[in-house]
Parts: sequence; structure tokens; C-alpha cells
Amino acid sequence: MDIDEVLDLVNPNNCAVSPEEWEIIGDQEPSQEKLIEIRKENWFKRIKKPFGIKKIADVTNDFIETNINKKIDEVLKILQEKFPQYCLNGIRNLWIVKPAGLSRGRGIRIFNKLMEINDYTKNKEQQWVVQKYIEHPLVMMDRKVV
Repeated sequence: MDIDEVLDLVNPNNCAVSPEEWEIIGDQEPSQEKLIEIRKENWFKRIKKPFGIKKIADVTNDFIETNINKKIDEVLKILQEKFPQYCLNGIRNLWIVKPAGLSRGRGIRIFNKLMEINDYTKNKEQQWVVQKYIEHPLVMMDRKVV
């Protein structure tokens, strides 16, 4: 018995996959225009509530420049006020993990996810130092100053 027969036995009156999903996962790949349309619709779903937009036609270039870019600037300004070293952090969320008892760079690992750090350190019987990696350090005369 194949998967289609199993699905028919479980729910004979309803399709397990909608026609839209078949268009995406079926033999024919969606066209570039269809992919752009799907991406626009998904984007619109995310922004319509916070910006009070009724229909996608209301989203013009002027709207984006005045409202969305303004909102992004506001959020970035709040982040910069809240975190004085905001510009040093970068966008990759890198963390240095090193054993507390070693020196000369031995045992240093870099992670960007908390779960990876936990998995790496939890079963080892030693103390660890975890610190934020400064992605954009202050450099003067070819030396890091931070």
C-alpha cells in the first residue's frame, strides 16, 4: 500500500494537499512570476496589521519609504540607545566559548546559537568562559583597541 492509498483510507472525502500546494510541490515548478507573487503575499500578511494596510495595492514605493523605512529607523535608534556598543556587535551573533583553565588560545570555539553552546559544554567537567565576539572592533594603527 502506498502513501496515497493510506491517505485515502484515513480521510477519503478531503484532499491532504491543496491545489495551491500541488502547484508548488508538483512536477511543474512555479514560474518566477508566481514565486514573486507568493513572496509578496507572505510579506503583505506580515506587515498589514502593524501598519493598518487594507489591501496590497495600498503598498506603494512612497508608502514603503515613508512608513516602513521610518519604522526601521526608529527601531534601530532604540537599539543604539539601549546598547551603547550596538555598532560593535555585527549581525552574526557570534559567541566565544573557551575552557577557563587553558591558555594560548587552546580549546576556543565560536558558536552563534545558545543550544550549540549548551550541547558543547554540558557534559564536560570543567568551567567555561562565554563572551560575545566583537565582530567590528575598534582598530587604531592596525591594532584592536577594544
